[in-house]
Amino acid sequence: FETIIQPLLPLLNEEALRLKGDAQTYKLSLHYFILSLVYAVINQVRSIRVLVTHIKTNPDLKKLGFILASPSMYSEAFSRYKPEIFQRIFMRLLERIEIKDIPEIRELGRFMLFDCSIFPAFKDLLWATYTSTHQSLKMHLAYELNRMIPVQFISTDGKASDREALLALLETGVTYILDRGYVAFDIFQKITTHHAFFIMRIRCNMNATVEKILTVNIPEEWNRF
Repeated sequence: FETIIQPLLPLLNEEALRLKGDAQTYKLSLHYFILSLVYAVINQVRSIRVLVTHIKTNPDLKKLGFILASPSMYSEAFSRYKPEIFQRIFMRLLERIEIKDIPEIRELGRFMLFDCSIFPAFKDLLWATYTSTHQSLKMHLAYELNRMIPVQFISTDGKASDREALLALLETGVTYILDRGYVAFDIFQKITTHHAFFIMRIRCNMNATVEKILTVNIPEEWNRF
């Protein structure tokens, strides 16, 4: 864990200095709040209560200086620290890391995997409508295959249209890889009108007629794949 967070620490310290008196005022300061969240994500901790239990019972976390805070302190911290702080840290991390480059894919252009996922939300998050008894967020994410990083996303309520989110993030010249949930002839037309491309699964009951088969020319080194 110490090795993983090493690039994060100087950026985290800079953000903490922006918040004058943060460490002196709050037991769960920005530094320990973010470290706890990073630990939770890496270890797939499913809730804040379980995270608190980890910190209480894991001696390794005590050695790392993790602060034992209550769930209500975490709730307060989520309200206290603005999303812009996390955005700045994330963007600066991206600038510093050596992003993977895959020459074979680069030869064919820019590829984007696009899909959405639904996440449960607090009941009092009223705008995140999903069902009559549940609130949920939907994240629409564009993941660039060439560099193996997420590059765009939109957060909406749980009932928002997946296709509309795709159209909102379309980029010229990009090839989008999509599942069958995005199949619609108007989507095909709008992607091509935008001078973008798509690779998409189709439904098994779709009737289609093959008009023409084009020859596909790929770089020689792709033959081994």
